[in-house]
Amino acid sequence: MDSRRQKKIGQLIQDEMSTFLQKEGANYYGNKFVTVTDVSITSDLQNCKIHVSVFDKNEGEKVVDR
Repeated sequence: MDSRRQKKIGQLIQDEMSTFLQKEGANYYGNKFVTVTDVSITSDLQNCKIHVSVFDKNEGEKVVDR
């Protein structure tokens, strides 16, 4: 179960990554539609995983592996 702090920081990271992908995402992913779906943070706040979704059924895994 995530603490309040983990949830707050996770939401901040998700918002910042979403903004970054809107502004700079085309440089990395071309014209693919990439969204941040979730952020998981460890209890010590040292590590996080950013979960993304790619809406391109043909090249979804290729886009993420870049």
